[in-house]
Amino acid sequence: MFLSWFLSIRIQSSNHVMSIVPVLICWFLRKSRNNSQFKDARFVAQGVIGQVETFLQQFGMASKFCLKHFHSD
Repeated sequence: MFLSWFLSIRIQSSNHVMSIVPVLICWFLRKSRNNSQFKDARFVAQGVIGQVETFLQQFGMASKFCLKHFHSD
């Protein structure tokens, strides 16, 4: 899965913000799964989406994005 995603990214778009979104989704899915298994937390899909959005917002507020990361949006 990751290999096909990685190979589908053109070299020019590898700096695009959307190239990290699949990794973030998998990261927060895994984190939520672990919390539900080991901490008796309830899994909520909307929570995963919210975590990805929050991460991207915080990344942006930390000035880790620049215009080239959004080129061709």
